[in-house]
Amino acid sequence: MAESNKTQIRQADNSVKIEGLLRELRLEEKDDVISGEVIIATDAHSEHAVRVYATRLTKDNKPNTAYKGLQTLMAECKETSVAALMKEGRTLDEAQSMATKIRIGGRTGGQLGRNEFYVGEEFVSRPSISANYFHRIIDNSFDPKAVFDVEVYIEKMRKEIKDGEETGRLLIDAIIPAYNGVVIPMEFVAEGEIADYLETHYEPKKTSALAGEIINIAERVITKKASFGKERENIEVNFTRELRITGGDPEQYDSENPRAYTTEQIQAAWRVRESETLPALLKKAQGKDTGKNKKNDKAPGFRF
Repeated sequence: MAESNKTQIRQADNSVKIEGLLRELRLEEKDDVISGEVIIATDAHSEHAVRVYATRLTKDNKPNTAYKGLQTLMAECKETSVAALMKEGRTLDEAQSMATKIRIGGRTGGQLGRNEFYVGEEFVSRPSISANYFHRIIDNSFDPKAVFDVEVYIEKMRKEIKDGEETGRLLIDAIIPAYNGVVIPMEFVAEGEIADYLETHYEPKKTSALAGEIINIAERVITKKASFGKERENIEVNFTRELRITGGDPEQYDSENPRAYTTEQIQAAWRVRESETLPALLKKAQGKDTGKNKKNDKAPGFRF
């Protein structure tokens, strides 16, 4: 097995800010751990699930302020989410006008990541947002949004193609170095002038600072179905989930920048992901030893 490089790569700046209505609390406190999701709605069609995991004590065996804050959130806001208010009989408009306004961001903001696990032999990997600190908004500063600001190593840039034709959008395959040497694959998208700028000024195999919007939209599309007698409706839900770049540093980090990641660093960290991190997830799912150095052909992302 390759020697672990978990402590040899810098954790990237990775910040998520979300502000909106508390849509639903899905938190559970068990065995000195609070875990689950907080759902935040930023408009009528957009909501964001924020993953939560906090222990009562820190690694230094001290009280965890995040844990205490989550206890307060559960105690004081359980009945003031949109879902809870509607369950009591409020209309959607009433519930939205009464629901708690909530924010993650700032020094204790959220982060982009991935929720990865195995179901049997099938590997599941989805983009995710995590945070442990939530702030109620009680003044007039409410500004619904979901945005990110993150350092990435760009692996590949490619034009988006649908139905055999270019859409004019640019897809960015990137890697985010996270805590403890973990590296995370992530896809971003750019449109219009932003896509043109990136194609002109950016290139793969370099470190970049990107900013943008977190898009998670569910829109109901109602069409009429051919029918005799009473007219019937066909209801479909179209989902749009993407990280859309809206800006960033005008230039990528040069090789002299101490914050720049080298290709060798990324390669080494990626090998640890494939030889240690993902097999450990498989072992956990199966509840047995799967053998060392098992090749994981189901792992998404990049090959070096």
